[in-house]
Amino acid sequence: MKISTGNLLHAYGPRPGDNMHYPYSVRLVVRMADPVDGGCLRRAMEPTARRYPYYCQKLRRQGEEIVLEPNDAPVPVTEGDAPLCLGSPEANGHLFAAAFSGDRIYFDMWHGYADGAGMYNVLRTLLYYYCRERYEPELEPGPIRVLGEEIDPAEAVDPMDALPDVDLSKLPKAERPRSFSPYDADALTPCPRKVYDIQIPEAPLLRFTSANDASPGTLVNLFLARAIDGLHPHRDDPIVGGYVMNARPMLGAPKSPANCVSSMQLEYKDRMKGMDLTTQATIYRGMTFLQSDEERVRRTLLMAAARYRMAAANPTLAGRQEAFSQFMTMGAGVYTFTVSYVGKGNYGGAEKYIREFWTHVPTAMPILIEVAAIHGNIFLSLHQRFEEDLYVRAFLRQFEENGIPAKLVHVSAGELPGVVDLGTL
Repeated sequence: MKISTGNLLHAYGPRPGDNMHYPYSVRLVVRMADPVDGGCLRRAMEPTARRYPYYCQKLRRQGEEIVLEPNDAPVPVTEGDAPLCLGSPEANGHLFAAAFSGDRIYFDMWHGYADGAGMYNVLRTLLYYYCRERYEPELEPGPIRVLGEEIDPAEAVDPMDALPDVDLSKLPKAERPRSFSPYDADALTPCPRKVYDIQIPEAPLLRFTSANDASPGTLVNLFLARAIDGLHPHRDDPIVGGYVMNARPMLGAPKSPANCVSSMQLEYKDRMKGMDLTTQATIYRGMTFLQSDEERVRRTLLMAAARYRMAAANPTLAGRQEAFSQFMTMGAGVYTFTVSYVGKGNYGGAEKYIREFWTHVPTAMPILIEVAAIHGNIFLSLHQRFEEDLYVRAFLRQFEENGIPAKLVHVSAGELPGVVDLGTL
């Protein structure tokens, strides 16, 4: 099976050995209420894998192209926090896996399969089966996808495959304005990845957003923009936050398993400096509303699909990888930072057994924040590509100054699982 249109960028774009992009995988870290029972977790993986046959595949090289084929081998569940290399023999060729250590479950998945919404579905199922055996035999699945129900064919559809082709040569070249980057003003020490995990009680945050015409996602964008503006009030370029959105509703494909996201540009304009926070939040909400318009999102993804198909037509694997890697670096100059918020976790009855939930991802951006909301808490993972902590400290001050408790829980390198080198297949 060919790699679908929406997944082409994440499959071909990363380059082996390039710390900016590689490995292009995600690690979801779930801290449970008790030490993890490895036997329960292994048994939970078996029905979970059978529930998602479209993710039980392996990569194979077919000439200069990479394709997917069914993989009936067991999906690995290992003890310890060291990740397997996804797609490799040690992972039985699988592109997702789980591990456990102490009270933590680690769920690893190749980004070339799915975005956060797709990954959350698999993790929900895994945690349901685990908690049903570990804690509650009568645990109800609710909206969680489980084995035994009929799998909707829509779960295997990438809506970007159905978007019509566009002749890109007839379109005017898009202008990409430059945004402010932390590297412009600070002598920062580069590093592959440094992650700050921050926990915020959901109730006071929601009270604040409700009183100030904001949402959790727009507030995080606004607080980080204000923090950066406070550090660099006299910069030359604008602060532009990229806000990632789930584009499935706009494409009429709510059950799609593929990467299906778009992004908005939330610019912190100079004229906003003297405004009160509520007015600033209202402006951000307005920008979000306008840029999430269905026709606008469809048009954006139509252009993206056309670019991806053009790059995929390159006759060599190396040429295809070069073209897609250039697409991946484009956002690094357009955005000052990126925020991604999939939405409420909706882990059903399993939520009461979850104490922490962290999303660790690869990034080409100087700063990226992943947001998750589970069991009465907001969990932010701020990723950066430099050692210094001045930006995260300024970001945390925004919460403190506005009476929202925010606790820095962990600082780590945010280790990610490796992914098999496509050139070695």
